[in-house]
Amino acid sequence: HDNIVRAYGIVVDQIGTPRAECGVLLELCDESVYNMIHAPDARAKLSFEQRLDMALHLCMGLKFLHDMGIVHGDLKALNALRLGDVYKLCDFGFSKTVAFISSVAATSTIATRTGTPFWRAPEMFGRNVTHSHLSHLQRAHVFLFV
Repeated sequence: HDNIVRAYGIVVDQIGTPRAECGVLLELCDESVYNMIHAPDARAKLSFEQRLDMALHLCMGLKFLHDMGIVHGDLKALNALRLGDVYKLCDFGFSKTVAFISSVAATSTIATRTGTPFWRAPEMFGRNVTHSHLSHLQRAHVFLFV
């Protein structure tokens, strides 16, 4: 999908280390959305139309993930990039499938306490957390409000 950063492959380096070190070869983008919106002149630099375009692109990427049964898990400006006039979601380290979240395993801490705390949906901080697809849609609202 155009609004998801492309992954080209995995690099494994076992030379000179006691264990393998891995990396992912990703599409090179121009800049992060975080840097764009936190620049000193961001309000003057980014028009309403540009901000709306950014939000629409990122929502299209998020919709694609949700349609594929994937929850991003760490939606924030640092995990969105710009390549030319296209905005893309990246960093899927906390991603999970909706099937996994809905399973018995989803009651475990590893399934419910993921992502950056500041950007986590409010209901994810409770003791008796139920992890739903809806909570991740609510996170998109917080992400886009900023």
